Amino acid sequence: MDISKDYIEMCSKAQEIQGLKNKYINKDNKDFFYVIDKDGIYTPCIKSKFIYVSYGKIVWLPRQDQLQEITELTPLGCVRLLRHTVEEVREGEYDKFISMERIWLAIVMDCIYDKKWNPEIKEWEKE
Repeated sequence: MDISKDYIEMCSKAQEIQGLKNKYINKDNKDFFYVIDKDGIYTPCIKSKFIYVSYGKIVWLPRQDQLQEITELTPLGCVRLLRHTVEEVREGEYDKFISMERIWLAIVMDCIYDKKWNPEIKEWEKE
């Protein structure tokens, strides 16, 4: 599971994904959250603390399986989408995504919301 600062930031800026967290969490006890406080400090947060955090921004870090579930595709459909993405992208376009969570977050944001991650300004941009 990617819990890097870059993945936290990508998830934090993916408001569409954050808006889905209530639909995809609480199915198991394997959900990841981080709190970003006013000073920009990242702190891990477990579900039981979720209710008690009164400061900062709570960021859900979706796992690969949750991101694949968001696509509403069958497992075979997810494999086909990944294969199509790998075959169609420009050389080096996905090199910056060093985990499967980052790759699937980029796929979901691109295919469903028509947005791509701009690493220079650290924002999702509409195409």
